[in-house]
Amino acid sequence: MKRKKILIIGAGVAGHMVADEILKLLSGYEIAGFIDDDSGKLGTDYHGIKVLGNRFRIVELTEKLAIDEILIAIPSATAATIQSLIEKCEKARVRFKIVPGIFEIVQGRVKLQQIREIQPEDLLGREKVRIDTGTVKKQLRAATVLITGAGGSIGSEIGRQLLRFKPERLLLLDRSE
Repeated sequence: MKRKKILIIGAGVAGHMVADEILKLLSGYEIAGFIDDDSGKLGTDYHGIKVLGNRFRIVELTEKLAIDEILIAIPSATAATIQSLIEKCEKARVRFKIVPGIFEIVQGRVKLQQIREIQPEDLLGREKVRIDTGTVKKQLRAATVLITGAGGSIGSEIGRQLLRFKPERLLLLDRSE
């Protein structure tokens, strides 16, 4: 059986934790190396797994090493960094996943089961906002709500979303559409 070759982006704590989990639990996987933008890590190794280069070598290394999957293990990365890495993975035409956020890393709770597909909040650079719909519904029930720019795509969508809370009045205003 051919082992699946993995490239881990991030040679810090999260990348090392992911490597440890793979080495302990997944005999069908081979870690080909790490990618890290810290030039001081270039050529260093962790359990014999070398840091092969920075993000600008992702496409080249994926092809050269016949990588099957890339794991992004940089929980503190900005949305712009994640977007840049996604673009490089897509250009390399390889499947990719991401390790969860810094909170899970700090608690030592990073497990292979938590590696997942990219989600919108990864690109936002913040956690997903959870709305207490019960409270919102109570506040809006007797309220008059004015939406400016209601003719545009965002304003009209806000209007549609607010309707489910049944405000007393919903006023839509737009000067151009």
